[in-house]
Amino acid sequence: MENGISRAILDSLRDQLCLIDPSGKIIFVNQAWINAALNNGGDLESCGIGANYLEVCKEEEEIHTGISSVLSRESDYFANEYPCHTPDTQRWFYMQVAPLYTNDQGMKGAVIWHVDITEKKLLENKLKMYAVTDPLTSLYNRRFFDQKLKKEMLRAKRRKRLMSILLVDIDHFKEINDTFGHSIGDHALRELSFLMLEVTKECGICARLGGDEFAILLPERNASDLSIIAETLLNRIRRLTIRAGKETLHISVSIGGTSFKGDMNKKQVVETADEALYTAKRRGKNQVVIVDLNS
Repeated sequence: MENGISRAILDSLRDQLCLIDPSGKIIFVNQAWINAALNNGGDLESCGIGANYLEVCKEEEEIHTGISSVLSRESDYFANEYPCHTPDTQRWFYMQVAPLYTNDQGMKGAVIWHVDITEKKLLENKLKMYAVTDPLTSLYNRRFFDQKLKKEMLRAKRRKRLMSILLVDIDHFKEINDTFGHSIGDHALRELSFLMLEVTKECGICARLGGDEFAILLPERNASDLSIIAETLLNRIRRLTIRAGKETLHISVSIGGTSFKGDMNKKQVVETADEALYTAKRRGKNQVVIVDLNS
C-alpha cells in the first residue's frame, strides 16, 4: 500500500524524476520522465529503467562530471541549467542531482530531476532585452551601443581590422512634432528605424541614442564601404513617405561618419563622427559627411 502511494505521489509530479544506483544505472523513473523521453524522440531503452544514465550523458562533459562527483561523494549536490529547444518551441530546464540515502544513511545512488524553467527564462530574456533596447523603436539604446563599440574596438585591435560608425540625425524634427504632433513624430522615428535596419541588416548594429539621433556601428567596414552605406541610407530616406492625416510627410536626415582602427581613442572617434554630423548640418542638411581617420 505504501509503495503504491509513494509511486502515485512521484507520478503526480510535473518535474521529471529518476533514481540511479552508484554505477549510474537507472532504477526508477516517474511518469513525467517517461512522457518527456517519448515526447522528445527518445526511447525507454536508452533512458528508462535499466539504462545507464552516465552513458546517456557521456558526451555532455559538465553533466557527466557533475553526476559522477555526486556518486563518488566528492560533491553533495550538482545543478545545471540547459536549453532543450525543438524546431517550434524554445525550452529550458534546470537539472539537479543529489545523493540518495536509505534510512540507515547508506548511499544507494543519486536522485536526478529536471525542472521546466522555460517561463522564467523567457521572462529573463525579455527583461534583458528591455535593458538594452529603446522601447519606441526597438533599436538598441545608448548604453548598449557604448558597450558594443568598446567591445568591437578591442576585437578590431586584436585582428588589426578597420571599423566605422555613422551618426544619423533627423532634420527639423522639432518642426515635425510642432506641426503634426508627437504621435506622427514617433511614427517617423519608427519608420526611420525600420529603414536603418533594412539597409544595414547584413553588417550594422543600429541604436537610438536619444531624441532624433541614431547611431550605426559597422564592424570591419572601411571609409569606402561607409560612404556607400551612408548614401544608400540617405537616398532611401529621401523616398520615405509618412502619412500625417490627409497630408504626406517627407523627412530628411544629416549623416556623419568615420572609419577608424580599433586601437584609436574611443572618445576621439565619437567626437570625429559627431563633428562630421554637424558639418553636414552646417552645409545645408540632407547630406553625408565622412571622415577617414585611417588616411
